[in-house]
Amino acid sequence: GGFPLEGTRTCLQVLKGMVRVGGSPEMSNLEWRRTSRIPDGGRAVYEDEVICLALQFLATVDQVNLPNLVGAELLCRRHQLIREAYRLSPSSPDYSA
Repeated sequence: GGFPLEGTRTCLQVLKGMVRVGGSPEMSNLEWRRTSRIPDGGRAVYEDEVICLALQFLATVDQVNLPNLVGAELLCRRHQLIREAYRLSPSSPDYSA
């Protein structure tokens, strides 16, 4: 069958953006934390860190083609939702999208 998620695939664009901003998913997370002024203890900080590390390990250790994986697409979409929620409202992010 086809790709089971609705909407346009975004994983490749997200990964390219991570590399452009920080050089890797892990460094992208660190740069986001530094520039977004999110409190260090915030749940979103840890969730985004885990997502970025999972993507990095999938790409570098497991060496899979992330844009072809449904699981990687879900991780990238969640990563985007977290970042967009904080960009729009840092003091009160909305994750309902």
